[in-house]
Amino acid sequence: MADEKETLIRALRNIPFLRDLAEDDIRIIADRMSRISVSAGTIFFQAEDMAEALYVVAAGEVEMLSAQGAPLAVLGPGSFMGELSLLAHRPYGVTARALTDVSLWELRRDVLEGLMEDHPNIAMAITRALVRRARPHVPTPTLAALSRMPLFEGLSESALQDIANHLQVVQYEPNAVIYEPGEPATALYLVAEGEVSVRRVEGNTAVELYRARANDFFGEEEALAGDARANAAVALTPTTCWVLPAADLDALVNRHPRLGLNMARLTAARLVTEHPVGPAQTAQFQAPVLVRKARPRRRRWPSPLGWLRRLDRGTRWRLAALTALVLWLVAVALPWTAWQTVQESQMYAQSNPADLSKTVIGNSPAGVSLATDLELAYPTPTYTPVPTATPVPTQP
Repeated sequence: MADEKETLIRALRNIPFLRDLAEDDIRIIADRMSRISVSAGTIFFQAEDMAEALYVVAAGEVEMLSAQGAPLAVLGPGSFMGELSLLAHRPYGVTARALTDVSLWELRRDVLEGLMEDHPNIAMAITRALVRRARPHVPTPTLAALSRMPLFEGLSESALQDIANHLQVVQYEPNAVIYEPGEPATALYLVAEGEVSVRRVEGNTAVELYRARANDFFGEEEALAGDARANAAVALTPTTCWVLPAADLDALVNRHPRLGLNMARLTAARLVTEHPVGPAQTAQFQAPVLVRKARPRRRRWPSPLGWLRRLDRGTRWRLAALTALVLWLVAVALPWTAWQTVQESQMYAQSNPADLSKTVIGNSPAGVSLATDLELAYPTPTYTPVPTATPVPTQP
C-alpha cells in the first residue's frame, strides 16, 4: 500500500496545476483521493459529459478514445486524465474505457473545492498555475523562426514573409486530437513548440508512424493531394502549431518552387517506423511499456503526376496550352517545313542548266527570257557597233 501511495504522489507531481505545491500539500491531496475499481470494458467517463473528477491509474490499462470512438492512447499505471476539464468546469474532450480490470484513484470536484477552502496555500498554488496557463507565451511565426525550419531552407525573406502572412496560430492541450481519419485535409501543420504523434488507426489499435517536434511539419500528403485524412494526429504535450490552409499551400508552392522541393525532400527522407501507442509515449506518462519491435514501413512511391494535382486550374490550362503548342510544332510545323525544303531542293536539282531559254541571263531586262542564240547579240554597255557605209542616193 505504501508503494502505491508513493506512485500516486509521483503522478500528482506531474499534473501541471499541482507542480507548485509543497510535498506536504500533495500528500494532503493524495490522502483525500478515493480508490475505485472498474471492470474491463466499462466507460467511466465519456466525451461531452461534464467533468466531475480527475483520475490516476493505479493498476491495469485504460484506453482513451476520441468523441467519434477512434483509439488515441493506452494509459498504464501512473497516468492521469481529466484534470484540465475538471479545473475548467467543462465537458471531457475524450472518452475513457477500461481495457482491462482497472484500479483508479479518483479526486472529485467537491473534494478538490473543499481542499482549496481548507488550505489556502493549495488554492493559491492552483490559481497561479491556472493564470500562467491562461496567459501562455504564444510563439508567433516571425521570419527568424521560419528561417530555422528545414522546410523553408533557401527561401528569401520576401518568400518567408509571404508564407508568414498565411499562417494561423493554434494551441492544443496534451492528448488533444488535431485531426482524425476521414476528416477533410484542410491544412498543413508546422510545429512551433511541443510534440505531435501521427498515428494510423487499425481496428482497435493505433500505430504510431512518426512524431513531429519543434520545427517539423506534418499533414502535408493529404493537404497537397486534396484527399481525406488517412491518419490521426494527437498532441502529446502542450503544443503550438502554425497552420497553413491547403489552398494557400498550393498557391505558395506555385510562387516559390523551392518550397515544394524542400517538402518533397524532407518527406522522402523521413524515417517511418511502426509501434503501438502506449503510456511511455507521452511525457506525462511515467510507467514503462513493452513496445513491439519496430519494422520499416513499406514506402509508397509518389505518383509521377502528383505535382500536376498541386497546380491551380489556371496554371493547368496554361500548361495544357503550352503542351499543345509544342506538340503542334513537333508534329505538324517542323515536318511541313522539312518537306517543303526537300521539294524545293529536288526541283532545282532536276532543272537542266543547258536550257537557257527559260533563264534570265546577264544584263537582260528583268523578267525577260532570252534564247541562247540571242544572248551574245544583245547589246551590252561596252559594245561598240562596227561602222557601216552610208548609202549614196541615186540620181533619177
